[in-house]
Amino acid sequence: MVVTTRTDAGSRLGRAARTHRCRAAVVLTVVLCGACGGTSGSPATPGSTPAATSPASTTPPTSPASTTAPTIAVGGSGHAPRPQGIVAVQEYEPGGLPVFASAVFKDSFIAGVELRAYWRDVEPQADQFNWQFIDQVFAEAAASSKFVILTLVPGFGTPSWALQSPVVTASFPRQYGPGQGQVGSLPVPWDHAYLSRWFTFLQQVADRYGPNPAFRMISAAGPTSVSSEMSLPNRSEDIAQWVTLGYTPALYEGAWSMAFQAYANLFPRQFFSLSLYPGLRVGDRRKPDAAQSTMTPQAIVSEGLQYKSSFALQTSGLTGAKNGTDLYNMVSSSSGAIVTGFQLTTSATNFPAQMGDAASPVGALGLTLQKGLAAHVDFLEIYEADVVNPAMEALLEQTAVQLRR
Repeated sequence: MVVTTRTDAGSRLGRAARTHRCRAAVVLTVVLCGACGGTSGSPATPGSTPAATSPASTTPPTSPASTTAPTIAVGGSGHAPRPQGIVAVQEYEPGGLPVFASAVFKDSFIAGVELRAYWRDVEPQADQFNWQFIDQVFAEAAASSKFVILTLVPGFGTPSWALQSPVVTASFPRQYGPGQGQVGSLPVPWDHAYLSRWFTFLQQVADRYGPNPAFRMISAAGPTSVSSEMSLPNRSEDIAQWVTLGYTPALYEGAWSMAFQAYANLFPRQFFSLSLYPGLRVGDRRKPDAAQSTMTPQAIVSEGLQYKSSFALQTSGLTGAKNGTDLYNMVSSSSGAIVTGFQLTTSATNFPAQMGDAASPVGALGLTLQKGLAAHVDFLEIYEADVVNPAMEALLEQTAVQLRR
């Protein structure tokens, strides 16, 4: 199913919402009440948390507030401006300071910076926080009049203390990115104990950075795995394990509904972004259903659009090496209606072939940026290696001008 126009996107998303929202409401009630009797969904692989007898943890939260974030007015009534322009992306490496090269903050064509870090790097022990590297990025951004996007990753990046019982976990290999193929403990995306701990962490982030005028957007995460993308391990053996765990599209969509509510409440000044990824090809009866590859993302976007004034939509795999996909078209068709953007797949400086031109890093980046500009998005997230490459400067300056139009 390819979304090609804004009208088509709206009608299809509307149909998906009508189909899935009632089911998601039922799931949310079950998760919040902890009354998931009768269906076994305990993990069946080594390394998973034992004694789970339902798709969500059988230990009920003390109250609905333990899973849903409270409504809090953080940072006053004014909403942050739209994130617009070129954003330099860098991932925090433990002990690696400063996070960004100084050139990033000196370049006038860079509008903002995106800091990516794992939850475990910020809160390695319960209630013990490492804010130093985040504080430094905010200070440098403020001094250079650039905005900040935070991407904080749970899933495989969850600290070990937050995976302890009653959180339900299962063992999966990382499906892409650093450590690809390595098996790790992944919390079940809809598990209410896991989400409660994640939202409690986000409360700390909001208390510290919510009022900061440089803080413009945060990536929505929680029902995630490797990154902030709404991706789950999806090999055939992974899908079989998800079915054993009790996965259904409605259950997954319900987890995202809770996440969006939490981000909207905790970060009322900021935008929060959903990074699209194909859904698992599993239907509500836990049978193979190829249509869910597109229908599940559409239904989750519909949930996000309930917060239209703060919701942003993007993909994190933009490359000039291939033509548009369903997810690219979903972002493109939403441009102008909500905040939209792309993150590049990788660095064209380091991996030009993956970006469309093996013979020329500049050519590869140019192809990719033109594809992003053709979608009329608000922002383009570009890896630091390309931002600080002198050969890319003229191209990036031209792109920055076009994004400001």
